Amino acid sequence: MNASVRAPRWLGALAALLLAGTAAAAQPLSLGSYQHTAFQKQDGAPGDIASLAQTADGFLWMTGTKGVTRFDGVSFQPFRPVPGEAFRAAQLNGIFPAQGGGLWIANSDSGPTLLKDGHLRHFDL
Repeated sequence: MNASVRAPRWLGALAALLLAGTAAAAQPLSLGSYQHTAFQKQDGAPGDIASLAQTADGFLWMTGTKGVTRFDGVSFQPFRPVPGEAFRAAQLNGIFPAQGGGLWIANSDSGPTLLKDGHLRHFDL
């Protein structure tokens, strides 16, 4: 065989490893391969969740009678409006990611509220 056409031995070994890795990656994960953590009220989890939304930054947001809570996968952080700002109602019914960042928050008593950059902006219907 002509030496200029012959591939190095390591190239064949690399191709075999890549194919084996691809086959292993395609295997579906079993339920047992996931970790389950149950968060409770003493962990800071709100007990009255009305709605959930995930923003583009990966945070999970929840609404309920205690306002809005942010979850980063490990801990819960209640949102506290800056002085002079407040939600229009205690019960917040819906939350939706806003295009361009922030969260739209709805309640049954008034128009929507935009939570963005730590501030609340209310809109009338």
